Amino acid sequence: MLATPPPRPLYLGTAPDPLFGFFHSAAPGSERETAVLLCPPFGWDDVASYRTRLIWSELLALAGHATLRIDLPGAGDSAGSPHDPDRVEAWTGAVAGAAAWLKSQTACTRVAAIGIGIGGFAAYLAAAGGAPLDELVLWGVPARGKTLMRELRAFASLKAAEFPDPDAVEPPPLPEGLIEVAGYVMSAETAEAIAAIDLTTLALPSRRVLLLGRDSASPDSRLRDHLESAGLDVTAAAGPGYGDALANPQEPHLPVEVFDMVAAWLAAPATGALPAATAPEARDTLELHAHGALVRETPVEVGQPFGRLFGILSEPARPPAADVALVLVNGGAVRRIGPNRMWVEVARRWAARGVPVLRLDIEGLGDSDGDWERYADTKELYSADLARQVEAAIDTLEQRGTATRFVVAGLCAGAFWAFHALREDDRVVGACMINLWAFFWDDARPAATEARR
Repeated sequence: MLATPPPRPLYLGTAPDPLFGFFHSAAPGSERETAVLLCPPFGWDDVASYRTRLIWSELLALAGHATLRIDLPGAGDSAGSPHDPDRVEAWTGAVAGAAAWLKSQTACTRVAAIGIGIGGFAAYLAAAGGAPLDELVLWGVPARGKTLMRELRAFASLKAAEFPDPDAVEPPPLPEGLIEVAGYVMSAETAEAIAAIDLTTLALPSRRVLLLGRDSASPDSRLRDHLESAGLDVTAAAGPGYGDALANPQEPHLPVEVFDMVAAWLAAPATGALPAATAPEARDTLELHAHGALVRETPVEVGQPFGRLFGILSEPARPPAADVALVLVNGGAVRRIGPNRMWVEVARRWAARGVPVLRLDIEGLGDSDGDWERYADTKELYSADLARQVEAAIDTLEQRGTATRFVVAGLCAGAFWAFHALREDDRVVGACMINLWAFFWDDARPAATEARR
């Protein structure tokens, strides 16, 4: 039976911001000519679809396609901030650099990009700019940036109205032009830059394109007409499972029909290939300047009976300020970047102040091994046994010489694990528990909460 090697976490030295990603080598003996670059959507859609994209990458690698899945600059674990200037150019450059690296590091002759939403937009721009992308799969990608921004604003309004609180303090107004979509921000400059783009004005050197709509909706007809009139080999189809793939990360439903459709499309014979391009350097660690100091980030694995936990350790380049480290755990089913990417910002800020910070994925969440389907039952997130995984991560940090005293912080289920780690482990000297739902799980609690609402 074929098996793939464990994915390799890496940083690519793209400019202006290095990107973070995972490289999934093809199963030995099954290698195909086409490698795949998986480009994520924006904000909450990125968070909600993360585990789906991980599984998709594993399936592609098992089928023989070396696959690289990335975080765009200013998002996920990549460098940069959403407030930085020239985000569209940074995303485009990151996709181009990732495609060049894929072609340089594998025996593949072609690279195909699978892009969802803004990820597909960035892939199209990169291909139009000369990136070595021979094939494109665009899922839920409109021709106009204005359409993309209108959809994001509509989603932002829906999320804001989902759970109104009449007693809540009115938040301060956002800076003019900045939009906040389910907690994820986009600067006015970025929003304007996206809105100004019309993909139908850009020639595409890629030879084949698969356009997928959203569930039963057809893909953008203007984009299809433009590509067909340019003589490209275009396949258009519905994209069943789009809504499920971008729903609650606690309840992922795999878009199996799209997985199969894309696999068959990638397997079709193609002729020729675009020339290679200069590839960025890949590294196992990231060094970046954050808040006036040099910070180093390193992927960390923690062995467990079921496999391994994954996390990223942010450390000061200079000796730590004190013998204490911070461990940030998942906010519910959200991966280690935390709610609204808050944990990435917190980790880099504290590392800049001299405090090492590990942002950790618990079993089955983010990039950690384990049964991700178990969390469809909320009480599974509130298992005190999961706090032992936090303690195992602390064991690893202690063995590395990072610290001997620890503070654990988490939100919702993460606050629950932080409480139990504080309760059970003498090395945990403090806990930051945000929106703690319960100290101990009671099966009647969810119903009582809904009744009160």
